[in-house]
Amino acid sequence: MDQTRSEYGRRLDRIHARIEARIGEKPLVFYSAYPIEGTDLAVDNLDEIAVEGSVQFFAEHDPFFGEGTAYTSPIVNSPTWLEVAALAHEMIKTTGDLHHQFLEGVSVVGKTGDLKQMRFVMGS
Repeated sequence: MDQTRSEYGRRLDRIHARIEARIGEKPLVFYSAYPIEGTDLAVDNLDEIAVEGSVQFFAEHDPFFGEGTAYTSPIVNSPTWLEVAALAHEMIKTTGDLHHQFLEGVSVVGKTGDLKQMRFVMGS
C-alpha cells in the first residue's frame, strides 16, 4: 500500500474497494455517505442498514447531464449502504449523469402502503 496516502485516503480506498468488489467493476458512484470519526476520518458504514423496510429508488433522467433514461430500482428490503451504493452505481449508468456521482445520502419522498419511495442524495 502506498505509504504516502493519508489515513483518510487509505480509509476511502478500502471503502471504494468493497464497493468495487460488490458490483464487479470500477464504481461510477463515489461513496460519501459515511460518518466522520474524530476530526475528518471516514468510517466504513457499508454494512449498516441505510433505511429500514421495503424501499424502491427512483431517479429522473436530465438530458443536460448525459444520455440515458429514468431509473427505477428493484424493490429491496432494509438495504445496507453497500447495497445502496450498488444501486446508485446502476442509477448513474442508467441516467448517464456522470456529473452527480457523490452518494451523500438517501431520502424518503413518498410511501405507498409499506413501500417507501426513495431518492438518492447525489452531489457533484
